[in-house]
Amino acid sequence: MRRMSAPVISCSRKMSICARGVVYLKNLDPSSGEEAGGARDKTQIVLQLRQHHRLPALLKAAELARSTVYYQSKVLDGGERDKDRYGYRRIAEAIRLAGQRVTRKTVRRLMV
Repeated sequence: MRRMSAPVISCSRKMSICARGVVYLKNLDPSSGEEAGGARDKTQIVLQLRQHHRLPALLKAAELARSTVYYQSKVLDGGERDKDRYGYRRIAEAIRLAGQRVTRKTVRRLMV
């Protein structure tokens, strides 16, 4: 069996990246109400295709930074708040909603 030369390997790698880009572009729906190709739309597509393709290749095809994908995926998940943890701001807010006047310093002092 013959070994492939470096230019052929890089060419085949470029073709696979190009093919991923075509798959990416087919999934991009310009009929959405928002600007097609925005970071949120691109992130949704990248997350869908991530199961079948490598993330660096998808990021290159989508022209997105890795940090953008992770940030947008967190935003798309709703940015879930820690429901079982209460900081002094949430406690102070709950006390104020109950009708009591309280300062942040008082709440912080009580939490220690």
